[in-house]
This record gives sequence, structure tokens and C-alpha cells, in this order.
Amino acid sequence: MQTIFAQGPPLHSSLEKDNSQPATYTPIPLEIPAHLRHLDYKVTDSGEIRKIVYRGAWQIFRRYPILGTGLETFAYSYYAFRPQDHNWVSEWDFLYNKAHNELLNYAANSGAFGLLSYLSIFIVLAFITLKTIWQPQTKSETACLLIGINAGLLALFISNFFGFSTVVVQVLLYLRS
Repeated sequence: MQTIFAQGPPLHSSLEKDNSQPATYTPIPLEIPAHLRHLDYKVTDSGEIRKIVYRGAWQIFRRYPILGTGLETFAYSYYAFRPQDHNWVSEWDFLYNKAHNELLNYAANSGAFGLLSYLSIFIVLAFITLKTIWQPQTKSETACLLIGINAGLLALFISNFFGFSTVVVQVLLYLRS
């Protein structure tokens, strides 16, 4: 059994102690349960955990392919499809409320309908701007601006692909569209 020591004030009340003596702190031994000791030494790589969560999100999508499980229900639905490998990572007891991949999150929560709706935003915007850029009457300044805006849109898409969306990212995305 591994033991660590915590520093803390004495357990008796300050009213009962002799005020002429300075306060002393004694170490209190704390026992770490055996099933938690490995967490101090090995933290699972974030990429490995993401792959496991991705697999669970894909299983949710396969079970509910058309409309998904409902908006913002990943935290509830993930535990029914949680891969067994998730029990052996250092974050085994964490609550996952997002799939850590916005595309898989949309697929699990909204199904193919929601995922295709989300992707259609990017496809339509890219099509419209590319069509505008290739027109002969488009000025070079406008073309450069549209290329820059599309590059920013692509960066937001990549950010959402490798992580989950935050409020700021969604505001930037919808301000663009």
C-alpha cells in the first residue's frame, strides 16, 4: 500500500490550545487505494482516448443513422455504446459530453440528416465563392478577400474536425455564412 503525507492543521480546536506555543503542523498519512495508484504514474495519451470516443460515436451513428439520438444527447447515449477499451484509460470515469470531433458529434446526435445539413453549409459557401472567383468581372481584390475568407472557413472546419466546437468557433463560423 502506498502512503502519502498531507500537511494540515492539528485536529484540536484553537480554543483548547495553549496560545504561548506556536501552532505546529503534523503530517497526516493518507492511504491511496490500489486501483487508483496507476493514475499517478501513467496518463493515457489524448489521441488514444479520442480514438476510443470516436469509435463509440461511430457506433451510436450506426445504431441511429437517420436522425441520431437527439440534440446534445451525446453524454447520455455514449455510455450505452462505450467501447470496453475506455475502462482501461486514465480518464475512465470522465463524463464525455462531446465526441471531440464535430462531424462525429453531429452524426451521433443528429444522424445523417444533421451531418449532411452541417456539411452543406461548407459545400454551398465554397461553391458560391469559387463561382464568384472564377467570373471574369471579379476584381483581384475581391478574389483575394474571398480566398482569405475560404481559408478561414477551412481552418474552422479543420478545428472542428480535430476537436469539439466552442462558442467562439461557432460564432465565427456562422458570422462567415
